[in-house]
Amino acid sequence: LVVFDNQLGEKTSHDNTAPHPQEKIDNKPQPLSTKSNADNPDKDSETRIEEKTDKKDINTAKHREIHTYSSKVILRSDKTGTWISKSEAEIIKTIQNECVVYCPEYGKYEMVCLNDDEGSIYYDIHYLEKPHIFTSKDTTVDALECRISCKTKHGTWQVPEGIKLKALNNNTIQLYAQNFGRYVIIRTEKDSVDRFSDTIAVHFIASDSNFRLIKRPCCPGNSAVVAVDKGIVPKSNDMTCVKRDGDEYELTFKPSASGKAICNIVDEKSGKQIDTIVFVMPEKTDLNYELHPHTCKNNGSVYVKDDHDIAEIYMDGEKVEAEKHIDLEAGNYMLTWKDTRGCNDSSEITINQADILNADFDLEISLDGFSARTTNLTNYADQPYFDNLYYEWYVNENLQSTAKEPELQLDELINSVKLYVTDGKLCRDSLVINNIKPDQSPIRVPNFFTPNNDGYFDQFEVLIDSRLTDFKAIITSRSGQTVYKWTDASKGWDGKIFGQENASEGVYFYIIQAYDSTGRAIEKRGTLQLIR
Repeated sequence: LVVFDNQLGEKTSHDNTAPHPQEKIDNKPQPLSTKSNADNPDKDSETRIEEKTDKKDINTAKHREIHTYSSKVILRSDKTGTWISKSEAEIIKTIQNECVVYCPEYGKYEMVCLNDDEGSIYYDIHYLEKPHIFTSKDTTVDALECRISCKTKHGTWQVPEGIKLKALNNNTIQLYAQNFGRYVIIRTEKDSVDRFSDTIAVHFIASDSNFRLIKRPCCPGNSAVVAVDKGIVPKSNDMTCVKRDGDEYELTFKPSASGKAICNIVDEKSGKQIDTIVFVMPEKTDLNYELHPHTCKNNGSVYVKDDHDIAEIYMDGEKVEAEKHIDLEAGNYMLTWKDTRGCNDSSEITINQADILNADFDLEISLDGFSARTTNLTNYADQPYFDNLYYEWYVNENLQSTAKEPELQLDELINSVKLYVTDGKLCRDSLVINNIKPDQSPIRVPNFFTPNNDGYFDQFEVLIDSRLTDFKAIITSRSGQTVYKWTDASKGWDGKIFGQENASEGVYFYIIQAYDSTGRAIEKRGTLQLIR
């Protein structure tokens, strides 16, 4: 069974202390690329600490903190003194104003340089364990390429000849070998403490199976290509196997396959299974991004976070950079990207519109139809919002007021009212209400009545809007003589002159008066027919 995936098989122990010697391949050595020991601090086991302060600093700064990954430390002062170890640190030698100290194990060590003239200087040496760079262990793989896990920031590589290295991101390295053999990779880093190195050994061995992997699937949806010996065929329930030229077969994942796909190597005549290939299906490289809606105060945007697995990013075909806000109007966009493996992917994104300024209002038409009271319902993000806003009220396209809730004069039989709202900067909106007509008459009267006690239209009654006050009604004859009047809108005229004798048949005049909530007088005049 041979497993091809993106992880390293762990077949040997790991040693982070020193590089392994390069083994010979085909009787020819594969040397490491040459670099000076300055690129590999493990070659230099000493850390030099020099006091470069002037005399004033020596007298005032008498305590030194030293952090190092080296067990051997060289302390130096600008004045000769007596060196004393106040801990288990071993003084190897002293030369004039230098002291070479050996720290037997990780921990804190105290040293002092006694100087009567200038004052003593105290040193705290913190001997720290060197960090590991490679998180993968030394490994052996049945192929000419593999991936190793590491933690790199800013440093240098020492790569043997015959090895090509490709950094997929700060945590994964792809290695390609020209020949089978054992190779040692060295990485040197530098942090706030010191420079340090780490090594990993990778042994590429030739597979003795009946097939050879020509191409492995690097991207989701990619196919694999294998070459098999004569009389051998690949079969799989997870993949389609199509024969190509010669002894090669193209293997394509079926949509139903997930995670891993198994391909059996079978003897063509007997049908006996000889070997098995397990492919770990490549995982999709997702793009990490944030969407921000379009508001009246700010454009919408997409913010793509920095990811070392992503090589290129495009918005609707135009290349964009990570760690930047891309301003967008509300709408749909296509975000595409290519990862460091060369794999392409895409995602449709939608920038929504939210938290916008909404102009809104209600109208109350006066009973005479000549004016309208406004109620301002403007809101921002669905919440009432009136601070620092500017209003313009238009009646029939003419600017009439800039107040928050004005009373508007209606000068047409059919009117339109428009409210335009802005914060003077980016937020603006408007609302128009058309076909505004006055309410039906607030005072309604019949044009005849028959006071004959037959139960039908026996009384002249006036219907008024409940919002009217101070009702008054007067009935006069054709000669102008008042024959009846009343102030209770729920009552009416029964056809008698001041409640005494019956009025004769004929035409009479009425005057109805009342007042609306604004104090404006509402009056209705007309004639009525009295029929016996």
